[in-house]
Amino acid sequence: MSTLAVPRERSPNATLLTALVAGFLLIPFGLLGPDLLGGLVYLAVDGKYSFAFRQHTGLAVLLTFVAILVLRGAALWLYARWARPRGIFRASFAFDKATALWIGAALVLAVALVALDRTVAPEPRHVSKLTAFIGYWGVSYGVSNTILQFVYYLSEGLAMVWMADAFQSAGEAKVRRWVPWGGIALALFWGGGHVFTKDLATALDLLLPGFVIGSLYSLSRKRVWPAQLLFFLLTLPELFR
Repeated sequence: MSTLAVPRERSPNATLLTALVAGFLLIPFGLLGPDLLGGLVYLAVDGKYSFAFRQHTGLAVLLTFVAILVLRGAALWLYARWARPRGIFRASFAFDKATALWIGAALVLAVALVALDRTVAPEPRHVSKLTAFIGYWGVSYGVSNTILQFVYYLSEGLAMVWMADAFQSAGEAKVRRWVPWGGIALALFWGGGHVFTKDLATALDLLLPGFVIGSLYSLSRKRVWPAQLLFFLLTLPELFR
């Protein structure tokens, strides 16, 4: 006997409302909340609540990364368990020929977006995360925290896919024509949201990547891997350039 959750039959209005609420709740619980709560580790270890890496010891940063990853992982897992039976979590982790083709599209999009970013907003003095982290804490903590930054971005990418899925499900509940609801949501709430956590320039810079990642997710029929790979590839220049 199967133990998989079977989506319930719901009216379009109920699906729209539930998916919209879920999408907005993922912003604090899937993206911001784990970071803010994980930051309490900084306070416990170093006695200061700040997200500037250079102000903290390598151990505090390592423990904070671990705390954030555990919290985000738990939040995304619980959300998937709650949302799939309600028909508002439709992400597919399957890997087939179509997925491979969409992964190829993700590679092309990543190259194009990185090239566009370097053309429009070149950073000749950019220092890679690996170089900066080794400079802050030495080789041991520098390398380990760079790896954890990698994993952090992977978890952030999953949270973005979860968000795109919720808003795409909300839009599809009422509008039958294809509209990149997930891309629009990521552009506005993930990309634009950086105006509060970073600055206006960063927010504007991330509008297009957010839109493309969310749109790729919905175009690929909600396959997780192409969108996740695209986000992962877009982080590589920051980590190692």
